[in-house]
Formats: sequence, C-alpha cells, structure tokens
Amino acid sequence: MKANNNDIKLTIEKIARSIFFIIFIGGLFLFISFTLENICNLVIFDTLKIPCINTLEAAGIVGFGYIIIYGINFGIKSMRNEMTNRHKTNSQNADN
Repeated sequence: MKANNNDIKLTIEKIARSIFFIIFIGGLFLFISFTLENICNLVIFDTLKIPCINTLEAAGIVGFGYIIIYGINFGIKSMRNEMTNRHKTNSQNADN
C-alpha cells in the first residue's frame, strides 16, 4: 500500500512544525535563563555579596517558576469550573 503524496506532505509539515516549536521554546527558555543569570549576577548578588549563579541554576529557577505559575493557573481554572458546575440547577445538568 503506497502512501499518498498529500499524506507525506502533511507528515513532513507536522514534523517540521514540531521541530520549529521545540527549537523556539528551547531558545526562549535559554534566553530567559541567560537573562536571569546576568541580572542576578550583576544586580542582586553584587549588592548582597552572595555567590553568583550559573546558567544551569538559572534554568532550574526558570523551570521551577514555570511549573509554579502554570500549576497555580491550572488550579484557579479548575476551581472556577467546579464552582460554576456546583451552582447549576438540575434542569441545567446533562441528562444521563
């Protein structure tokens, strides 16, 4: 069974889009990590006399912050959905 040319084009397009997305998100992550590292080393740690951080530690801080921010955001959305579903009357609920 031969694959259709259109299917091959769609598959290649999806793979290329996925690779571009991974590279873009990775580049953005590294840029934020380098920026955080430089800001911390130049501003915060020089004034407080604390040891400098490296890029890997900055990446960990960025990743941890990402998890915390989106975890809280997900929790808030879940609570809103739960509260709106709780206040529906019986006539508004889906029939089983």
